[in-house]
Order: sequence, then structure tokens, then C-alpha cells
Amino acid sequence: MLKIIRNVILCGVVLCPVVIQAQSSQGFEKVTGLKVYRKYITARKDSFIMKVAHKKTGSWQWTVQPQGKQVIFNDVSILDGKVREDAEVILQAASLEMTQMNMVLKSAKSTLKAKVKAKGIHLWAKYALTQGDKERQQTIDTTLHHHWLARPTLFGLLPFADFKPSYSRRFFVFGLTSGKFTLMKLEVLGTTKVTVPAGTFDTYKVALKVVKGSGVSNILYLRKKLPHFIIKVDVEGSGMTIEKVE
Repeated sequence: MLKIIRNVILCGVVLCPVVIQAQSSQGFEKVTGLKVYRKYITARKDSFIMKVAHKKTGSWQWTVQPQGKQVIFNDVSILDGKVREDAEVILQAASLEMTQMNMVLKSAKSTLKAKVKAKGIHLWAKYALTQGDKERQQTIDTTLHHHWLARPTLFGLLPFADFKPSYSRRFFVFGLTSGKFTLMKLEVLGTTKVTVPAGTFDTYKVALKVVKGSGVSNILYLRKKLPHFIIKVDVEGSGMTIEKVE
């Protein structure tokens, strides 16, 4: 979701060139070094408002659905009057590895569809951009050799992870919208109290920063108490904040 907002503003919903470096997924816990408390992964829905200069510009809804041997995340993001994104992310419950992602991104003039599948060290993806009667396609088919996480997997599982104030780690992040890998750093900066429409919360202030490559940097405010639900997000370079409303 957060990556998409940036792409819409800067790219006008174009099919950005797909650049793949060889990477390798081994699950959220192995990549991040963070233990996930699976007992907290229960069905829930969180709703957020997007703001720029204190004015509403959109909304975000995130849903968690455990289903047997799978965990499914659903993301509905709307930039008012501009674009709507619907995405589904499917993980293996045991390994917490992403196996499939599907996305549809619609604006008044174009539709971008993406389908991504991952199994072991293999990643396959297909992107199709339709503008009027024209369609452009891009396919990814690659073998992976280093640790990586899909960006939605990272945002979806952080609330259930046990991290400490001194935590810091670098790893590659795959952007669903762009089809690119970006080296990023996840770091806990400290604790702070934040107030959003849903209330006032004690939070961990966590930075997700681009180290190398193209991508979006964020400051995440996660509830200090487990599960660490997302309370607020600052989208760096855009002036946008995303605040929990329920």
C-alpha cells in the first residue's frame, strides 16, 4: 500500500521497468531475526485515514485472515479521486513465507494488474498495464540467492514480532507495485506517545529506510504492547501521514 501511493504520485501509474537481482526468501523470522508470536495472528481488520497537510486524501484498510495452513492479508488503499488498489498476500502459516500476491491498481485512465508467486528459491511474476485499448506486459522468472521479504509481508507480520529498542537489520525488500528489490534497513529508533483518531498510544518508533535502490522510506509507529499494531505511518518525502481510526 505505502509503496503504491508513492508510485502513483511520481509515476502516474506507469509500468516501471522491472529490475531483478538474485535474492532468496527463507521466511520472516530468518530474514529479520525476529520471533513471531503466532498466537496473536487472529482475524482482524484495521482502518486508517491518509492525510496531507492535515487534510484527508485517502484511506487504507488492512485485513488479517488465518485460514488453516495459510495466513492471508488483504489491502484496500484508496487515494481519493485518483486511484484504488486491491491486493491479496498469501503466506504459509508454518514458515511465514509469501507464496502468492495478487494486485489490481485502478485509476481513471489505466489499470495495473500483478500476480506474483514464490516457491523455494524461485520467483515468478507477471505485470500487465492497460491504458485504453493498449496493454503492456512484463514477466519476471528468476532464481533467488539471498534473503528477502515482500514489502506487504513485512508490514503484515511486524505487529506480531518481538523486537527490542536496540533492533537494527538490513535486508532486501520486494515491492509488489514496481517488481523491484530494494536494500532497506529496519531499525527501532525509540519510544514515543502518539495521538490518532483511534486514541492515544505508547508506541515504538520504527524506521524502514532505503539503503540502496529505489523505494519509499517510512517511519512506523507501532503499539508498544504486543501485538504491535500499526498506529501511524509517516511516508517520507511526500508529506503524507497515515493514522489509525479503528
